[in-house]
Amino acid sequence: MRDLAITERDLGSPLGRLNQEQWDALLHASLKLLCRPFSSRQQTVIKATSSCNNLVGPILRHESKAKAVLLYQRLEPHLATILKGAGGGMDALQSAPARLAFLHDFLDDNTLRLHAMETSEMVAMGWVAELARFHQLMGGSSIGPRLLLLDFERMLADMPNELTNVLHHLGLSDDRDPERSAKQVAVMRSYAKSPTHDYSPGDRKHDLDLSRRTFAADIERGMRWAIRLIESSPRLAVLRSMLE
Repeated sequence: MRDLAITERDLGSPLGRLNQEQWDALLHASLKLLCRPFSSRQQTVIKATSSCNNLVGPILRHESKAKAVLLYQRLEPHLATILKGAGGGMDALQSAPARLAFLHDFLDDNTLRLHAMETSEMVAMGWVAELARFHQLMGGSSIGPRLLLLDFERMLADMPNELTNVLHHLGLSDDRDPERSAKQVAVMRSYAKSPTHDYSPGDRKHDLDLSRRTFAADIERGMRWAIRLIESSPRLAVLRSMLE
């Protein structure tokens, strides 16, 4: 998925490794492999990392029956989460050039400069870019109805109802099987990228509160940067309510 995303961003560039026809063939072959079921009753759900968000449009246009869930955090907890991570948000910084390039195109304004941004401002810029991308996708007449925008904090606060909404959107059954429900509770008490590592909602709150104290100035700087940009651009006004 990462390779597909990288090569898609380079299409039309002199440095691109593939032309459009070659990339379309690679997308078709990749989806055929990723979506293969292991039994006749199975349905496939692909969870892609955020640096692959540029694939949402191409995939849904290629697969006319596919649907997607666009998961996001509000900016303030997003900054606290990213800044507390190992490397101070290295993944977000590595993705910053591509996200800024998208934002330049989205706003039809290339005055923003990466070298002029502090780390927290780059993280905020990436958040603005991806949420702008989500709203752009949802406004599309062909794929917008097949998208569900999901607030991560709201999902954690009301997992049963939010999960039911997700299953309904994806066309998956919600059989309320007690055994499956017990497994879901166990999943909610473990770290997503390492299920053997216990990580409860209380642990997450502790980590976020610690990050908010440790990186208070950086979080405030990132928030101010995003607010200034959003308030200066009518196209970004919809993001104002998603900051905190």
